[in-house]
Amino acid sequence: MFPVTLPLGGFHHLLLAVSGGLDSVCLLHYVATHKTQFGIEKIVVCHVHHGIREKSADEDASLVKTLCEHYHIPLELRYLNGKAMLAEGNFEAKARVERYRIFSDILKEKKLDAIFTAHHADDQAETLYMRLYRGTSLKGLQGILVERDDRVYRPFLSLTKEDLRLYAEQNQLQWHEDETNQDTSYRRNYTRHTSLPRLENDVPEAIRQLAHIASLSQSVFPKIIAQAEILFAPMVVPPRLWPFPARFSPYEKTLAIHACALENQLKPLENGGLELFRLWLHEKGFPLPMSKEEGSHFFPVPSRIQTADFLMEKSQKLLWFCHKKVIQETDNLYLLPEFKNAAGEWRYRRDGDVFSPPGLRCSQRKLKKWFQENGIPTFVRDCIPVFAQDSEVLWIPGIAKSGKLQANTNIDFFDWQ
Repeated sequence: MFPVTLPLGGFHHLLLAVSGGLDSVCLLHYVATHKTQFGIEKIVVCHVHHGIREKSADEDASLVKTLCEHYHIPLELRYLNGKAMLAEGNFEAKARVERYRIFSDILKEKKLDAIFTAHHADDQAETLYMRLYRGTSLKGLQGILVERDDRVYRPFLSLTKEDLRLYAEQNQLQWHEDETNQDTSYRRNYTRHTSLPRLENDVPEAIRQLAHIASLSQSVFPKIIAQAEILFAPMVVPPRLWPFPARFSPYEKTLAIHACALENQLKPLENGGLELFRLWLHEKGFPLPMSKEEGSHFFPVPSRIQTADFLMEKSQKLLWFCHKKVIQETDNLYLLPEFKNAAGEWRYRRDGDVFSPPGLRCSQRKLKKWFQENGIPTFVRDCIPVFAQDSEVLWIPGIAKSGKLQANTNIDFFDWQ
């Protein structure tokens, strides 16, 4: 028996991802023949037919079906429209996303504890090599994680492909080779069949060393993040102190940080501090993009950085981080409370809107100017509903009521929290 990283305790019902290749066939055999030792009560196998390679893919599915019947394990055979994904491009990435979506669905349907995949040390070395080739962060040096947050586990990461081949031969296992794995037009296949063999030839045991680096990184990275949490968590401004209700943010995730405190913390740390901050942000779900110029231009903190899914904006004393913009429902304003005796409408801001700040001696301001003065960041201004009469804004719910409205005792209104 070779050593594997099987999570013990609490995992009695498993889903195994089995393609029919050498790695997954070894995984199926090992788990099925050691289930009593590891306290495993239930095993379910999932095989995903990608809808390409036609005959050979059917043979893969047939092999997995035969193996499941031999081990008396139920099989979940699922199909993908691989031809459509091929036509759209980036097939490997899209197929991977769909496979894990299927695994997650089955996990919930069957009330299982964990998903096991057969990734091994060669896969780890390929991943790390490719990331180093493209450029990566400390987080990227972790490579393929032994354990993911979505209950996916990789018990074979300490084993090489050769270890698995010897195991299969010793146990007289049958498997299928996916012919597309030989197509070096795919970057990973080129790395597997060309780049890494050259490296292994020049540096014996390079594959094990790359896998070892990933393992060390996985051990160290949580400690780095724990220290980053100590540094940066005190700077986070809770939503109750934001200058607008959190529900109005047009992003799935929004984070506010004291800009001056952050700058004071990062300056003495120089670029190392910025990388630490980036890692911490990423763990919070905010992928601050890397820039070759950031070392000389991040201080003072830039007023705005924006990509397709990420936004960083400086507004007054706060630095806002946003991720994954959502579609705003502009047709739901009829759900907002109405004034009983005041003519007006619920809408979003328009050019030329004015607002009279609260107080009897209020002076009229352009709404845009008032937003600026009160630290309302630009990314949320068009998402805040207002109650207005023509261009006069009377109420910004959750933020402020017009001084003219407060001074008019003849107008009744519902309070909206």
